[in-house]
Amino acid sequence: MRGNILVAAQDLVLGEQSKLQVVGAGAGGVPEMVHWMAEDEVMWALLRFEFGSGSFKRTKIIFLHFNGESTSTIKRGQANALTKTVSNFFRNGGKDLFHASIQLKQIDEVTLENIINTVSEYFIVDSISGGSTSQMLKEYHEQVAKEQQKLKDAAKDEKERLRAVRMERKAVQIALANEVIEDVQQVVIQAELTSAVEKPGVDSPTPSITKLMSTPNMKPRATMRNPGVLLQLSVESLKQVGNGGLWNWSLVGPDVDKLPMLGGGQGGVDEMRKCAEANQDLVMYGLIRLQFEGSTMLQTRFVMLHIIGEQVPTVRRGRFNAVRPKMEKRFRDFANITAVVPDVAPKDTTLETILDKIGFAASYLTQGGGGEESKVGALRAYQEALIKEQAENAKAIHPKLKPAQALATKVIEEPHTDETATFSLEAAKSFAESLVSGAPSRKTTEDGEAWNPDDDSEDEYSEEEGDETAPHAQMRLEEVNDLIRTTKECNWALVRPRPKAKAAPKAAPQPEAASPPAAFEPPARDAEAAA
Repeated sequence: MRGNILVAAQDLVLGEQSKLQVVGAGAGGVPEMVHWMAEDEVMWALLRFEFGSGSFKRTKIIFLHFNGESTSTIKRGQANALTKTVSNFFRNGGKDLFHASIQLKQIDEVTLENIINTVSEYFIVDSISGGSTSQMLKEYHEQVAKEQQKLKDAAKDEKERLRAVRMERKAVQIALANEVIEDVQQVVIQAELTSAVEKPGVDSPTPSITKLMSTPNMKPRATMRNPGVLLQLSVESLKQVGNGGLWNWSLVGPDVDKLPMLGGGQGGVDEMRKCAEANQDLVMYGLIRLQFEGSTMLQTRFVMLHIIGEQVPTVRRGRFNAVRPKMEKRFRDFANITAVVPDVAPKDTTLETILDKIGFAASYLTQGGGGEESKVGALRAYQEALIKEQAENAKAIHPKLKPAQALATKVIEEPHTDETATFSLEAAKSFAESLVSGAPSRKTTEDGEAWNPDDDSEDEYSEEEGDETAPHAQMRLEEVNDLIRTTKECNWALVRPRPKAKAAPKAAPQPEAASPPAAFEPPARDAEAAA
């Protein structure tokens, strides 16, 4: 009974929170917050003030209820009914407190001077300089300047860190592309030399082979100027996962057409997690093959993972999360997917997380028992199968090929084995030469868009967001509360009722689904009001 009551209470809290939307939170103080407010809205704000210094330093928390005068009567009534809910969340379920609560009705009243004049009588500031309004204003301006500079320094460091991550990612892609190119070159050279020996009168390699031999080290940028190289490598790696090849996992970026390669290997879940943790600024999609070594059978399962990096911006996260249905459809071309693990953080990309989705497999691998016993048995069966697979390939006379090697061997097919070989020798030479010169082997990308071979810009996932949104927009209430009270990264947070999605017009023959509410945009004001 008690458990049912607790679950019902949790559902009620989540239901109430779903009616609210975080407009934003920042370190720019009251002036920054006002930029995101509107006269025809009911809003709530949490403000943090730091007064005094040293042992006399005091933190004051203010709850602001903005009841816009231009708000319609019905809208105001519905919004004000949520005030207790907002207050409860901002007080961390009643565990924290407000030092003062105020209500304002006009944006012109939402000024630092007016707020401090209103609440100063409730504040007791222990400092040598006293607690006058002018001193409070001075200390608040110093607080905002200090916290803004700290935020800028942190943002600069984060930008440099993400830049290093992108450079490392590009270096990995370049290395993968170079590996393909080198293998293709060797295959073409060997094939043409063999052809020269078999043909009477051919005494030396042809000019194309001489050119290939004279360029052992490619320019890194040249490999990146042919997007088809990495696309073919990604496709080959996914095929290997699905067909029992050397690689048992592959991780790509959120582009269904180009499948930008992030990594792959034969090390299983742990190796995939390390790769995902190195790309925290991306939404990633992975395909993994899991084998379980039982007493009488070997089971194979294929799982798709939707991994969300912890540093992905809010707007970009939503855009790339929407790719999941198309990516799942694309992955099913390579393997019979048993389960999909959605919305998982890189650090949570573990075998335990996957087994929670394919837990039914554990019951086939252990005799008797259930629950944790089955999970332990499945973990053991997976580790045994992985070790056995790696050992067998290491000692095999003809070991399985890596995707780059497999792709290279597909360039040349023996004429007597398949008359309809995909690549002829001449086609292979042309392909290899285009890789050496950096010239594209086709004029468009896979999705038909024109491709510029001289485009050296950053990858599309690193572009700045074009939408104007408040900092920390769309975060959860408990998260912004933590930014104000605990980490003190922000000194204001603003919340409003979540706008209702507009219903599709009834007259439309095929009404489109209502889109989720957009991030809050600052209201338009004339120059005089803005000043």
